[in-house]
Amino acid sequence: MGLEIKIKQPESKVDIYKVEELWKNACTNAFGGKTSPRIGVTDEFYRMELEFINTSKEYEENKLQTFKTAKDFILFDNNNYGSGIQLWFEDDNIRMKASFPTTYSEIISLYKFVNIMCNECNTKEFYRGSVGEFELVDTSQLNWFVELGINDTLIMLDRMKKNILEGNASGGNISINGVVNPLSITLENLKDWGMDLPLEGNMENITTVMKNYETFMNEIQQRDLFYAIFKLYQIKKDEETVINGYISVATNCDTILPIEPKTEFYFVINRYDTSKINNFYAILRNSKGKDVYIEYDEFLSKIDLEKREKYDGKHFIVRLSTADIEKIID
Repeated sequence: MGLEIKIKQPESKVDIYKVEELWKNACTNAFGGKTSPRIGVTDEFYRMELEFINTSKEYEENKLQTFKTAKDFILFDNNNYGSGIQLWFEDDNIRMKASFPTTYSEIISLYKFVNIMCNECNTKEFYRGSVGEFELVDTSQLNWFVELGINDTLIMLDRMKKNILEGNASGGNISINGVVNPLSITLENLKDWGMDLPLEGNMENITTVMKNYETFMNEIQQRDLFYAIFKLYQIKKDEETVINGYISVATNCDTILPIEPKTEFYFVINRYDTSKINNFYAILRNSKGKDVYIEYDEFLSKIDLEKREKYDGKHFIVRLSTADIEKIID
């Protein structure tokens, strides 16, 4: 579930540098925290790849090159991670997209940014909608749209809860967008946020849910962890071409790994037919600096998966020393 915005560009077109300047004035923490506005770029696996946070000469050159080549960007608050606001340029339009559920702060920030951008483009009108169906609206309705955004988030959280309870969620959890990386939400998470509370017409409970959800989204993504992913390669085996998935497990690094590879967010959202994948392997580097391949199921059995810290509904955290790796591949 997502919301899209289109704003017509003026003759003197707005570029990403202007967006960066305007986002600093729009980025808001709804619960009073200090903001740290950022623009980032994600990779093909929906992980934050680059974020622009310093001003060294080398960094500015890297930023310049990225701004020239990137097709879309993520607006976010480095002090308060949510799902991020996607932005891109298309023909004569500035396009934005917010995914639901999203945080209260991002809903407010989105519409503050829309208002500021409309002023920059000398208009009060913009298009708002989803799945290609847009309605022409104006900035006098922004407060109403913020309320709709909160309602859409609560609807989505409730839908997630029902899908899990009714057995319509793979592995009993549902994946959503995060700024730093995708996240898998469990029924326990939803209950912790207050989704068992009566919400209709109860602003106190609604505020509780929105604040708890926002706190969760920020705290889980602020951790200094590496989100590892499976990459697919075609190989020749007995005159037949097969597809295998490989994931690199770094040494002495707190790494997020999947429990079940086939349910990974980037496979699901791209509707990839995982039945085509022959096997999954973990890549470990031994004490001699050589990469060793081990079937992923065997790898999980050798690291005592049940004893590892859970990251979210579909992932766990592991840190392996060289000695640990030598024991695994012995």
